[in-house]
This record gives sequence, structure tokens and C-alpha cells, in this order.
Amino acid sequence: MLVGIAVSSVSKAIVVRIEPVTGRAGAYRVVLVNRSTRSLIAIQYEAFHGASRATKGRRKAERNEPIAPAGREYRFEIQPGASVDRVAITAALWDDGTIEGDGALAADERMFDIGKSVQLRRVVKLLHSFSERQDNEASRAFRDQVAALPLTADVPVLEAAVTGMQQVRDALLKDLDQFEQAPAGRPRVGFATWIADTTAAYEDWLARIAAR
Repeated sequence: MLVGIAVSSVSKAIVVRIEPVTGRAGAYRVVLVNRSTRSLIAIQYEAFHGASRATKGRRKAERNEPIAPAGREYRFEIQPGASVDRVAITAALWDDGTIEGDGALAADERMFDIGKSVQLRRVVKLLHSFSERQDNEASRAFRDQVAALPLTADVPVLEAAVTGMQQVRDALLKDLDQFEQAPAGRPRVGFATWIADTTAAYEDWLARIAAR
């Protein structure tokens, strides 16, 4: 921990320390150690210089995976542009849905997850519909249908839920890009295999949300 920088955590299960980032003045590495038997899903943090807040933010994994499983560390960097003398973890969201600290973190993540769940169900259905496709046009047809996935639900939803739907659609398009643009010389799986693997991955993603 850097001398002169105080650290605090809303959760007794999260140990915090601060390290300098070599070669980058004013940059700090925040290290969180999860001492809980639960997995840490998301955190909210703030950094201060005296009474002034220098920076704030949230950290989470893109596809609802834990950022710090039980007993593991999570590291991230901040560069507030000025020196700080205090870093605080102000909220922690656990894999069982428990929130410690600022409840806005859990409320916001819940809205994101509502949108993600709606879109993930559509995605899984679409993936299953392509499970037997092996023709040359299958990948292009799949891309067209992914791009056409709506950002709406059967009932009105908040903007955060729409953002969640967008994140899922973007993630699937990114996965498809990686499949289609496999580096030369690297073995490439067939489209049917990719569909099967991707279906399992997105079903797991949906299950992680449902478990909370």
C-alpha cells in the first residue's frame, strides 16, 4: 500500500491495497482481495484528494462473470489526473445478489440484467434455430438476424435495460467477427461447432443472471 493513501471498504470481506503504476505518474493500481466464500460480481469505488473527489467508477465483467471468485484478487487501474490520499470501495455486489453499501449499484445492475435476460433468450432461440445449418450462407444469414435483434421488450423498460440488450447483441456480433476472422494458420472450427459452443456459452451467461 502506498504511504499516505488511506483505504476503506464497505465490506469486511474485501481487503484493499494501493500500488503505484511504474512509469505512469498519477496512476494507481487498486488491488481487491476477496476474503469471502462468495464470488464478487461488481464494485463501486471513489478516490479523494482531501475533501474533493478525484474520480469514481464501477467495475464488473462484461458477461456477468465474477470479477473476483472466493479467495481471489481483482486488480484495476485509476488515473485521476492528480494525487489522491484516500480510496474507498463504496459498494459491493455478490453472486447471491447481496449488496453491501450503495444500493444504486445493485439497482442499476438489475436493470441492465433485465435487458440482458430478454436479449439472451432471443439469442439462445436464434442459435438453436441455426444448429443444423452448415451451408455456405449460414454465417451471413446468422449475422443478418443478429443485427436485426430488437432493442425493445414486450413491456416498456428503462434505458439501462435497453443498454443491456445492446450489450448482448454487440457481444454476439463480436464473437461472430472473431469466428469469421480467425488468424491464418490457426485451425478454424466449422460453423455448426461454433454455433454449439456459442449456444452453451450464452446459456451459461443467462444462467448466471438467473442465479442472482
